[in-house]
This record gives sequence, C-alpha cells and structure tokens, in this order.
Amino acid sequence: MEKSAQPQEDSIREKIVLAAIDVIEREGFQGTTVRAIAKEAGLNSAAINYYFGTKENLVNLALKRTLDEGFVNNLREIIKRSDIPPREMLMMFLESIMTGCLRWPRLVRTHLYKPFIDGDYSTEMVERFHGLQNDLISLIAGHYPDRVPAQLKTALVQILSSIMFTGLMPGLFAPSLDADFTENEDSQKRYVRSLMDRLLPA
Repeated sequence: MEKSAQPQEDSIREKIVLAAIDVIEREGFQGTTVRAIAKEAGLNSAAINYYFGTKENLVNLALKRTLDEGFVNNLREIIKRSDIPPREMLMMFLESIMTGCLRWPRLVRTHLYKPFIDGDYSTEMVERFHGLQNDLISLIAGHYPDRVPAQLKTALVQILSSIMFTGLMPGLFAPSLDADFTENEDSQKRYVRSLMDRLLPA
C-alpha cells in the first residue's frame, strides 16, 4: 500500500514545487502565498501544509530547484566547455546571466532577497555564486597573464554587478543606454561585449 502511494505523493510534491516556482516568478516573493500556490497546483492549501509544513520550506525548496536545475547548472555547463577560447566562454557566461535576469526577474530577486533586504549572505545562492566567480577567475587567468588575480577579480565583479543590476532593472538604464534589453537580444550582447572590451580587453 505504501509503495503504491509513494509515486503519487512524489508526483503531487513535484506539482506543488513547480507551481511555487511559477507563482514566485509571476507574483514575486511578497506576493507568493500558500493559497496562490495551491490554486496554481490545482490543490487546496491543506495539501501544501501536509507535504511541506510551511510556506518557507516550500519556497526554499523551489529556489533550490531553480539553482540546481537552472541557474547553476547552465552556468557550470558553459564553464566546462573546452571547445571555445576562455574569453568567448566568459562572454557566453555573462550573456547567460543577463538573459536569466531579464527572463526570470522575480525569481532572481527572490534569490537575492535575504542578502539585499536582510543583509544575510549565508544563503545557498550567495555561496554558489562565489564558487562560480572563483571558477571563472581560475579559467581566465591564463588568458590574462599580465593581470594579477586581484585585478581580474575586480574587473569581473564590476562586469557582473553591471550586468545583474541592469538586467534586473532594465527600465532604469535603458533610456540612458538607448537600448531595449527586454526585447532585443542583440542589445544584450552588445552591452555585455562593451563591458568586456572596457574592463577585460582582448
């Protein structure tokens, strides 16, 4: 009896997690409620409490899923590529971050909620992001033998912060840059390349 029930329970749990991800992206962190998630999943609120206990548990699991299967995996796959030069690999990595910020802004903001609002930098998102930055420095160091690691780190942080800030609030900077990042992929690429050319020239 228990064995036959387990696949069904796993399926329901999966349905709820995916619903939570959709609601977070649509409504943002503050607008995400147990009721909204239950409605998205086609269940009642009691089911959420039964399977996850609290909204916080569910939201944390949903965010971990987006890290495991989205953000981190995609970026790590780019870093692993050996068929392209380090500089082009870095370009792809940075373009992927900007695309992610523009495509899933509320999910990214939810990941950044604790460090940005609460000053809590002990989150899994922050830890993994630090790891990715260190991996990038190691990979591109050989491409810039005349730059000391501290210089490379400073340049990379400047590029990453510009891309993330602009990607999360394109309407704030688009008029100054005369670019429509939300609709034009070429504009995104030009912006990333301009940062690279200025801070990490070929």
